[in-house]
This record gives sequence, structure tokens and C-alpha cells, in this order.
Amino acid sequence: FLANGGLPRSGTVEIYNNSFYNMGTAASGTTRVCLEDADNTFGDPTIYVSVRWRNNICQQTGTKEYMKLGTNAQNGVSGTSNVSYGSSATAPTQTTGNILTDPLFTSVVQGSENLLILTGSPAKNAGMTIAAASPDIVGVVRPQGASYDLGAYEFYEGSVPTSPILGITKTHTGTWTQGEVGKIYTITVSNV
Repeated sequence: FLANGGLPRSGTVEIYNNSFYNMGTAASGTTRVCLEDADNTFGDPTIYVSVRWRNNICQQTGTKEYMKLGTNAQNGVSGTSNVSYGSSATAPTQTTGNILTDPLFTSVVQGSENLLILTGSPAKNAGMTIAAASPDIVGVVRPQGASYDLGAYEFYEGSVPTSPILGITKTHTGTWTQGEVGKIYTITVSNV
């Protein structure tokens, strides 16, 4: 997320159906986490109202934290139905319905990571319905089972059941300078 006013100043920031694995270490040497409130702004009613964390999978390694929150964020972050696994750090207490077991990603081998979940994953059919999360990141319609799956990918068997992906094409001829107005663009939307 963007700092210093990059987020809305009211309402709820929704973070849902993401798959995170071993967030690593930033160039500065600090450990990356799945959700961080570096400047203590989440939950501060004068800046941001709240952050809702739902249907996510966060698999860390070693002692890396899942969430690193400022004092205000202890009350400003909520959510449900998330997997927190792999770290010896404490699972988030701001969210409910946490699953604390291996999400069973297809592969977490460095260089051949595949964050699709396997058939026996505890993330399968464990999510809440969030209409905006369907289709998944690759176009698979949610849900394929009894409920939405956690993470970015919906589990499927057989051929990929996809929904039409909107095709958007922008065309423009001539030159354009930033800030210039009055130019005409043609935008074509297909598969509607």
C-alpha cells in the first residue's frame, strides 16, 4: 500500500483472496510481512478507518511475523478466514477463524514456486463469499466447491472452468504530452 495519503481517508480497505509465501527481506534489511502498518495509520480515525483482511493465505518461514501493526492498528484491522502458517511468530489476533496449518501449496521450492492449492488443502472451501473475488486471479469462477477457497487461486479439477475475461484495447494515434487535454482515445471492451 502507499504511505502518506495513498489510501482513502475514510471507509474500509479490503484485502482479500491473496496468496503470500516467504515475504523475504527488503533491501534495507528489514523483514517483510504480509500486512504492515509501518507508519501507524491503520485504525487511526483521523487518517484511515479500517483494514479488513479476509480469505488470504500467508505462509512465512523462520520467525517472520504475519502482521506488523502499530498501536492504532490493533483496533483498526479485522477479518476472518485466513491461513497463517510456517512462522514461529504468533498468528494474528485481530482476525477470527484463522487456520494455522500448512495450506498445501503445489510447490514452494525456490525457482519453481506454484501457489495453487492441492486437493487436501485446508484452504479449500474454507472462505467466505466475496463477490468481487470471482473469478480468481487466472479466471477460474468461484466457488468450484461448497465455498470460496482461500488465496488467489480457486482449486479446480479437470479443465480450467473460466469466466470470460474482459478484453480492453486502447488505441491512440499521434503524440501525447502528459497533462495535455483534448486528445481522443478509442477504448474497445470485448467479452462483455
